[in-house]
Amino acid sequence: MSFCGIFATFIFEKAISRAEFKCAFHERWSRLTKEQQRLVVRKASGETNVAIAAELGVSEAAIRKQLKRIQKHFIDIH
Repeated sequence: MSFCGIFATFIFEKAISRAEFKCAFHERWSRLTKEQQRLVVRKASGETNVAIAAELGVSEAAIRKQLKRIQKHFIDIH
């Protein structure tokens, strides 16, 4: 197989892999509650656990525990 053929196959496989990842991510994201989704967005936007906890009136440990639970839903996506 030529370099172009190998490269095209590689690009195609990457596109399929990326599509599968997006599908798996969306499926798992949609299973989260709206509250869990908001927590993830807040954390991803750089808010600290302490700041989130203070606003929600819970402990920082509770936020950390919830984020860890959420993370387990996504751990096996490649």
